[in-house]
Amino acid sequence: MCSVDEDRFAITTLIWLLDMKKIAGHDNPHVRVHAFIISWKGMQRRASDIADAVFEFADDVTVIYSNEDDSIETGKGHWIQVPNEWFYGKKFEECLRRHTSGVMLQIQADASSRDWGAVVEKCRKTYRTQPNVGVWAPNVDFNAWGTERVSIRRVDSAETVAVANTDGVVWSMSESVVRRLSELAYDVNNMGWGVEWAAIAYSMANNLLVLRDLSITILHPKGSGYGRHTAGVQMDAFFAQLTVQESIQLDVLRKYCHPDGLLHNATAKGLLRALAKKMVRYPHSLASKFGILQRT
Repeated sequence: MCSVDEDRFAITTLIWLLDMKKIAGHDNPHVRVHAFIISWKGMQRRASDIADAVFEFADDVTVIYSNEDDSIETGKGHWIQVPNEWFYGKKFEECLRRHTSGVMLQIQADASSRDWGAVVEKCRKTYRTQPNVGVWAPNVDFNAWGTERVSIRRVDSAETVAVANTDGVVWSMSESVVRRLSELAYDVNNMGWGVEWAAIAYSMANNLLVLRDLSITILHPKGSGYGRHTAGVQMDAFFAQLTVQESIQLDVLRKYCHPDGLLHNATAKGLLRALAKKMVRYPHSLASKFGILQRT
């Protein structure tokens, strides 16, 4: 028979073991983050610098790159060369193929951060502490989807807001979102417009949060290196693969981001902007009224 002191010691030990299990075990699981860096001609140095910065923080680091002369590029992590004619869409598909497990954090090589390690850790913490997150992204200084345009509501006191859209400069997806996007074909969408829309539509149709963290800002240069018309046509073909539920959610989200009621088709809207710049007889005030000259 145990003494009172022995019983107290056994109880204290049991409580300590349970606390350790809670800290290190099921109640506080490690969230894996697989970081992907998308690189292209002239971006090797920048991609390498980002890979160096995230290597000690992410569980896996993979660089998807291309260049004109098919030269081999190397650095920390796994470097995967793809055809130079692949733009964002096909490179994103390669990320999906190479993804191991956990959260996929995707970074464009022309993005800049003062602390990439902090970006990885904040990403990990969000998926660990915030239930049902489908998409998470930091703030981006140059972003077609400014916070004032896409913000739905603040979700906590740490400057995290639920949003209707975030772009693909730096963003992340839960494992379930990765699985869903892996089911889509990207041969129709080499440019890659609308990939983030698909992820967000799936997330919201399945009760998953889409979050933007305003406490972290990524720097990104203005401009793009491809035609808007082609990108818009490819995006429309890409959207044809969505389920009815996802398509309905997509319509709701796009209307939320375009309350002026303009056409939501990216190709048509691009043509309207081009037309507004060339019109001689169309009054500027009327063009502004209908939002044709607004920046997207």
